[in-house]
Amino acid sequence: MATITVLHNSSRRLSKAITYRPASEASIASYDNAKNFLVEQEAVEDIEAFSALLSTLQSDTHRLIIRGTPHPDADLTLPVRRKDFKPNAASINEAPFQDLAQPWLMLDIDKLKLPESIDILKDPQKAIAYAIEQLPAAFQDVTVHWQLSASAGIKGAAQVSAHLFYWLSDPASSQRLKQWGDAINKLDASKLIDTALFQSVQIHYTADPVFQGMTDPFAG
Repeated sequence: MATITVLHNSSRRLSKAITYRPASEASIASYDNAKNFLVEQEAVEDIEAFSALLSTLQSDTHRLIIRGTPHPDADLTLPVRRKDFKPNAASINEAPFQDLAQPWLMLDIDKLKLPESIDILKDPQKAIAYAIEQLPAAFQDVTVHWQLSASAGIKGAAQVSAHLFYWLSDPASSQRLKQWGDAINKLDASKLIDTALFQSVQIHYTADPVFQGMTDPFAG
């Protein structure tokens, strides 16, 4: 059994926003400048339960997840800051998150060029399959929960951007995952593993982006 850390802010958008710009590319904005969050801890036991949670969060623009685990002394009935644990902080809630081993990770595929035979707008599943084929062998032929990321389809049909969520057989801390990702990237010039995600308080977007002045290219 694992506990997923969900951060909630009811007054701030915690998803990306995509805005139509006449005569130029659509602009993509990150989440609203939220400083304080309520922490919700969701128990999941396997990739199926994790996928169910992610599917629920996909329509919720006021929640996202992080890999960090709140310190047991943090008062989760009160808001917290999204900061790494510091024993000398004025309040535990000001810096509550520890980097403990977790049985899940997210891989962020960003603007991976697709073969000419694959059009992400016409066949996103085929685009995802191609992206997975570029990953190390451990990520092949296993269950994955995937979501297209905000830029998918916005900057053309010839590239794929996606979030791939996996369940690990061996739980790992973010520090350990970063070391693994750095080692993989040294062997592969494409540097497909984005190690910026492997920090305890790094935002993992789970909600679909908000579209302003335009429609979702994958709607319907």
